[in-house]
Amino acid sequence: MDVHHDRRRLLVYCQIMIVLLGSIALRVWQQPGDLLPTAQAQIPDQGAQLDQLIKATQKNNELLTGIQETLKGTLKVQVSNPSAEGNGKNVPPAPKKPK
Repeated sequence: MDVHHDRRRLLVYCQIMIVLLGSIALRVWQQPGDLLPTAQAQIPDQGAQLDQLIKATQKNNELLTGIQETLKGTLKVQVSNPSAEGNGKNVPPAPKKPK
């Protein structure tokens, strides 16, 4: 009787496995796209990246040109040597008033 009982248990396990595998196969056959997420590859557009780089460089050049023009017209710079001044204080002379 023991052998008969073991065979019956093996048959039940096989039937359960067949049902589970059948349900998995049915789901894969009906909805193959839902099991695995699709890969969304982001391929960089090199032309668009280059255009952005060119625009950013042009904008920076315009800003630097504006800064350069501002500095040319408004600032007067005097270079002094702090060691020649004596005690290390770097004090520029007072500006002269225009006549």
